[in-house]
Amino acid sequence: MAGGPDLLGTQAIQDAIDQAAHTLLLRGVVALVAAALTLTFAVFARNGSLVPRLIVVLALFWTAGINTLIVMDVAGSVTKVAGTVSAVVCLFAVVMALLPASGRYRKALNQRDD
Repeated sequence: MAGGPDLLGTQAIQDAIDQAAHTLLLRGVVALVAAALTLTFAVFARNGSLVPRLIVVLALFWTAGINTLIVMDVAGSVTKVAGTVSAVVCLFAVVMALLPASGRYRKALNQRDD
């Protein structure tokens, strides 16, 4: 029936699918923005000063939180695996960002040149 009542709720189902797709798209865009900001801050933190490294740590925690939110949502299995791996890598990167620079490689190069 072309103009009859919607007995099976197909419009409600379609609305739910559209809302879920929009939510996943929005979370994907936010995750990409978080990744771009983290990479930008990481470039500034190359010199090893403390403030840029702390900003990178905050950006990494933000990114890990977003990835955890994506993993806990209705996403496909590949997306869940990628989000989990990304969150674990973010936590590992936080530890690496806060370690003091040792400079052993540079010292070894300078001793070799002498």
